[in-house]
Amino acid sequence: MWIVQRKGRMSVDKKSKYYDVGGIEVINVIKAKLSPEQFEGYCLGNIIKYACRCMHKGDPLRDAEKIVNYSKMLKKHLKNKPKIDQWG
Repeated sequence: MWIVQRKGRMSVDKKSKYYDVGGIEVINVIKAKLSPEQFEGYCLGNIIKYACRCMHKGDPLRDAEKIVNYSKMLKKHLKNKPKIDQWG
């Protein structure tokens, strides 16, 4: 299985082209339908899922790449999120 990086998209191998069938990636539909907090939880949940199974299922390199991809999505989301003073 080959890791294919396509401009930050989630597709990680040649058979993963279904992620953007119809001209929009499923992750963009998910992000549009969830609140910002729900999307953060979605990303964190996937990071935890792939980290927990990384050395126990299938190709660990593929799971490690997914951890990186979800981490980048979360980082980008958090950078664009308005800052709220939690202590004031």
